[in-house]
Amino acid sequence: MDLHALKAQRVVYGTGNPAWGVVTDSGAPLLSIRPATVDHRQSGIDKLRINTEATVVEFIDSGTPKRFSLPATQYGSAEALVAPKTTAEGLVLTDWEDNTAPKLNGKPLKLDPYERSRSLAISPDEQHFVLGTEWWLRFFDRDGKELWNAPIPSVSWTVNISADQRFVVAAFADGTIRWYSLKTGKEQLAFFPLKGSDEWVLWTPEGFFNASPHGKDLIGYAVNQGQNKAARFVSVQQMSEVFYRPDLIAKRLEQTEDAEQLITAALANNTLAKVLEEPAPRLELVSKTRKGLAMILKVRVSDQGGGVGKVNYTLNGVEQQGRQIFPGIEGTKPADIEINVPLAQGVNVIKLFGTNRNNTLSSDLPSFEENLGIEQLKKSSLYVLALGVSRYQNPNLSPLKFADADATALATALDEGGENLFKERHVVTLVNEQVTLQSINDSFAKMAKAVERGDVFVLYMAWRGNRWQL
Repeated sequence: MDLHALKAQRVVYGTGNPAWGVVTDSGAPLLSIRPATVDHRQSGIDKLRINTEATVVEFIDSGTPKRFSLPATQYGSAEALVAPKTTAEGLVLTDWEDNTAPKLNGKPLKLDPYERSRSLAISPDEQHFVLGTEWWLRFFDRDGKELWNAPIPSVSWTVNISADQRFVVAAFADGTIRWYSLKTGKEQLAFFPLKGSDEWVLWTPEGFFNASPHGKDLIGYAVNQGQNKAARFVSVQQMSEVFYRPDLIAKRLEQTEDAEQLITAALANNTLAKVLEEPAPRLELVSKTRKGLAMILKVRVSDQGGGVGKVNYTLNGVEQQGRQIFPGIEGTKPADIEINVPLAQGVNVIKLFGTNRNNTLSSDLPSFEENLGIEQLKKSSLYVLALGVSRYQNPNLSPLKFADADATALATALDEGGENLFKERHVVTLVNEQVTLQSINDSFAKMAKAVERGDVFVLYMAWRGNRWQL
């Protein structure tokens, strides 16, 4: 929470919600940006409902109850859920709601000075209870002895305890819902639902995560770079290569020794701290040029201290395997590289990215679209080399039934089907005795001289298989 004076008698402010805005010196609002987080404070302390194992959670999003199933990783569940238990025989808890002096059976519970209690949940066996405050989760026995306390990210507006007594579940002012071990108080899992949306992300303290299609963009880490330099933000999307592990998220709530061993093994080579210490390179799109059926991208790559591994792109959300470039860039001097992106008919969504030397952290540029219409496609040529061998000179090789016929049929289909799609079609079909090393080399050489960027080349081979050097 902070205030700063601006020019023209204006003030910018930030709140703990979080929200921010600009007002005049008289307090008149000029700009107000409300948080995109679920407000668990408005929900009420009894609205955080969970099932027996705490694998299904219900909360209130802008007045509407929403249920999320961890095993199914989606919204919706018909399971019976329970609200926090706040009364029990022999446990008279008073002054715990929005108060700095909560009491058990008339006796004060010890908090830090000015620490304010906000929420309460009693365990199903009525032998323990947890207080959610502005600074801590505090777990007590029925005599008021504190067994553990856990630091929390923001105000704990509501808490609950699972019926199987394995987890404390708490909803916080930062919009997250988090799971803590009832035995130790250690955080196990965090869930961030985007307000008014079905997007979400789940993550562990170790950094492993699972997310909805756009949930990877919702959270990240602010990496301190010293007193005189702004923090570096790293989204979990950039860490997908190592930390996108839906399998480990599913295992975390099992609380078994085997599950924890899997997580420990996954950290053997790459911990969260180690990955964050090796920043990804900075990419700059210098130019993009349309040439035939391809987009030529000139990209400037700068090492940011973590080295440069690969530079590649995704096309319509899919990484293009085999097209990555390894520039071998180290040091402060940037280098320009050229990337050829073949386009398909319709909308092509292209997104460039680069990784650090260990390929554990990536950086990317905003995606952009290129449209390829049918008229543009007609400006290219089609080249087909179809090879099929059914009969063999070697008497030890029995003939195949359809290899030559398949090659001929495919070549004919491509030739006829491409009549209205390509400006020219060059189709070569070689079958049986026509297929020799010399004829294959000659056909390849001829087509290699003719094929231009943006053209389509199809190679089809049907036989028992062999190896040769072209």
